[in-house]
Amino acid sequence: MIAATNRPDILDPALLRPGRFDRRVTMDLPDIEGRKAILKVHAAGKPLAPEVTFESLAKETPGFSGAELSNLINEAAIMAARGNKKSIFMADFEEAVDRVIAGPQRKNRVINPREKEMTAYHEAGHALVAWAMEFADPVHKISIVARGQMGGHTSLVPEEDRYLWTKNQFEHRMAVTMGGRVAEQIIFDEVTTGASNDLEQATKLAQGMIKRYGMFSAKVYDEMPISSVIRKARDGEVSTIEVYGNDLLVRMCDESEFRSRKEDDFRLAEFSDGLIEKGLEPVTIVIKDSQVSTAWGHLAPLERLKSRYF
Repeated sequence: MIAATNRPDILDPALLRPGRFDRRVTMDLPDIEGRKAILKVHAAGKPLAPEVTFESLAKETPGFSGAELSNLINEAAIMAARGNKKSIFMADFEEAVDRVIAGPQRKNRVINPREKEMTAYHEAGHALVAWAMEFADPVHKISIVARGQMGGHTSLVPEEDRYLWTKNQFEHRMAVTMGGRVAEQIIFDEVTTGASNDLEQATKLAQGMIKRYGMFSAKVYDEMPISSVIRKARDGEVSTIEVYGNDLLVRMCDESEFRSRKEDDFRLAEFSDGLIEKGLEPVTIVIKDSQVSTAWGHLAPLERLKSRYF
C-alpha cells in the first residue's frame, strides 16, 4: 500500500504502527539543484535566449514546487509567443514568475494618481528597510504593477536556500514586511488597507518566534495554547503576541533609519518619485548583478543607490 499526506502531524499513531507503513519518505520542496533539474526537463525543446540560465532561474524561484516550475516555463513561453519573439527571454521569465506568485497584470484597473503615489511609497518603504537590514534577503524586484488584489510588490530573493532561521533573520524579515506601513505613516500620517497582508505575515512571524521557537526569555512551545503563552509572557517583556511583534517592528524600523521626522523624508520621496516617474505607466525595477535597472532606462550601481538614500 502507498499513501501520501500533507499533514503527517494529525495522523492516528495506530495507522503508523510497524507492519502497516514501515517506510516513510519525506518529499520536501526542491532545493536550488532540484529546481535547476526540473527547469531543464520542462524547458527541453523550447527556444531559450542566450541570456537565460537555469542557475539564475533557480535562484529566483525559492519555495517553488515542481508544478509551479512547470507552470513558470509555460507562462514564459506564452509571453514570448504573444510578443512574436523567436526566443524566450529573461524578461518573459520575470513576468512569468510574477504571474505564478501574484497573478496576471490587471491592465483594465484604473488607478488614480493618489493611490499610485501611495503604492510607490509603500513599496519603496519595503525596499529601503531591506537594504538597511543586515540579515534581510537581497531586494530583487520592486513593482507598482497591479496584480490580483495587490497594487504592487517587492520581491526579496535569498542568496542561497535556507533551512535554519536565526532570531536576527526573523526580526529583520518582520521589519522589511512592515516597511511599507511605516512609509505610509511617515509620508501620509495614516495607513491604508494595502498593508493588510503585511500585517498578516508579520503576525505569523511573531507567533512563530514566540509560540513555536521560544525566541524570547520565557520558553514557550507549540503544544501550549495561546492563552498560556500570553499568561507566561507577562514578565514585562511581552504581554501579547501582537504587542511583542509590534515592539520588534518599531525597533527594527527605527534602526533602519525610518524616523517620523519630515526632514528625513527626502530619501523616501526621491526614491518613490522614480517609481512614479512623471505619473506614467506602472513601473517595475529589477535588480541584477548589483545594478538597478528601471523601465525608464537608468542603470546605476546598487552601492551608489544605497549611499544616495541612506
